Amino acid sequence: MLRVLSFSLFVASVVGAQSVPTLRTGTQLVVVDVVVTDKNGAPVHGLKETDFALRDEGAEQKVLNFQEHPASASQRMPELPKMPPGTFTNYVPLRQDVPLNIVLLDLLNTPLLDQGYARQQLEKYVMTLQPGTPISIFALTSRLMMLQGFSSNPEILRGAIASRKTMSPPLLLKPQSQTDDESDSKQDVDSTHPLVQAEVRANLDEIATNQKDFQVQARTQLTLDAINQLSRYLSGFPGRKNLIWFTGSFPVNIFPQGDISTSFSNMPSMAEEYRDTVNLLATSQIAVYPIDSRGLFSNPIADATGRHFAMGPERVAEEQAFSEQTATEQTAMRVLASSTGGKAYVNKNDLTAAVTDAIQSGSSYYTLTYAPTDKKQEGRFHRIKVNVQGGGYRLAYREGYYAAAGKLHTVAIDSHAFSAEKAGNTVMQRSMLRGAPEATQIYFTTSFTVPGGKESLSPVLAKGSISTSAAKGPYRLYKAVFTADPNSITALPDGADKVNVGIEFVALVYDANGVLQSWAGKTLRGALAKAKYAEMVKAGVQYGLDVSVPAKGDFYIRTGVHDLASDRVGALEVPASLIVAKTGTAHP
Repeated sequence: MLRVLSFSLFVASVVGAQSVPTLRTGTQLVVVDVVVTDKNGAPVHGLKETDFALRDEGAEQKVLNFQEHPASASQRMPELPKMPPGTFTNYVPLRQDVPLNIVLLDLLNTPLLDQGYARQQLEKYVMTLQPGTPISIFALTSRLMMLQGFSSNPEILRGAIASRKTMSPPLLLKPQSQTDDESDSKQDVDSTHPLVQAEVRANLDEIATNQKDFQVQARTQLTLDAINQLSRYLSGFPGRKNLIWFTGSFPVNIFPQGDISTSFSNMPSMAEEYRDTVNLLATSQIAVYPIDSRGLFSNPIADATGRHFAMGPERVAEEQAFSEQTATEQTAMRVLASSTGGKAYVNKNDLTAAVTDAIQSGSSYYTLTYAPTDKKQEGRFHRIKVNVQGGGYRLAYREGYYAAAGKLHTVAIDSHAFSAEKAGNTVMQRSMLRGAPEATQIYFTTSFTVPGGKESLSPVLAKGSISTSAAKGPYRLYKAVFTADPNSITALPDGADKVNVGIEFVALVYDANGVLQSWAGKTLRGALAKAKYAEMVKAGVQYGLDVSVPAKGDFYIRTGVHDLASDRVGALEVPASLIVAKTGTAHP
């Protein structure tokens, strides 16, 4: 909350005097939101700090900050201070006394027939929305898309839900252990010579298994990327966030059920991203409320109208595989919910009631903040344990976090980094793609000005600006000046006399289809003597990039700031037409 308040003042200062921020270092803090209910599920109010006992890996911790957050009466959301012409920010003013609610329509992991029902139930809920309840809506396909930013207007939210059509998930296998074509192939094998029958059947099984493993791994990667992007978008907003996730299956359990070396044995290349996901959910104060979009359902192969209704040995095996898969998916939903302090809703047809209960459950909570007594940054998972004096209480809170060592992360800038087809998988590259949610881990402003104060079209790019083969001149040239929140930049100690600082600034120009036209970037990094660092702190940090925008057509400028020490990112996307209007120029 303090960081948000400070940036609110920072925005005001930028508006008034264009003041320059400073860099600061910070102590690792762990924030734990705890929902306390009685045996009837009603929230418990009035508990004191002394009523709570908090342990990290079994060691008792001292609570540095304690707050109770009761459900608040509805109020209007605050407004952003008026910005100077040509100045934009990724800062979104929101009330700090109410949790935020985020709805994710997971079309990637939900069967086609269940998507329409989930949308219908969600539309039904928003029409009964209590005033002052902020909700944003996202959709997950092969990428994460924001359908609507935070709003409490039922008509606006309903329109956002209706705007996203259903789609057939290309990576979602049938719930049976095999498809109909595979079954027919095996039946054909039954008529072949006995000597080749076993080998052919084994080959078919191997092909089916490899296909399933590939599709599950692809869905897992896309799902993890979406959680991470959403977490970075929500990071800068104050307080608790309730992620209400409509999904038909969960491809992965991101929380370790044992040693990390065995938890990620099937997908070792994703181990680091698993850890990042757990920590992003923790630091962003996100509690997950999965809702099974399938409701109360049974195995479709048991339908008497199907062409394989006969329950022979193959169908018995499929029935067992279906039951095991369903149980695994629903267990993953429950684990994710309980591990983040949320609640899972499975085998329920009234999805509207599930949304209502999720929002009510996450509206009253306590926040405990502590600095772990174990300062080792060895990458191990730390389990958190919270107890409350008195009997009969039910507690919901996040299970733990990874104590990851600080390091300077990879710089994203290269000639193909931000093409949707060729982009790498770094945090900055994913955050800077056209239309991606605007990350708020680093709040910043970008001020656009026309060099010389008067626009003139240029046949060539601005100095330091690089074009792609898709770009065509002439160009409008702008100076983009970044001003970042001082609380978001980290300096890593380097011996007794130095600190390491790394900051990346990027400006990208896309067309309406997400095709990169031009880009500019600069990375400031290195070891600084403490005296030099003190001068930097005193002088502040700003940086300007020259941006080149094609004069003809609709284009979007996406700017970003990347703190290499913490891997935190801030991103902002602005239509170039709005920048033109703000700076007093006009299209020819």
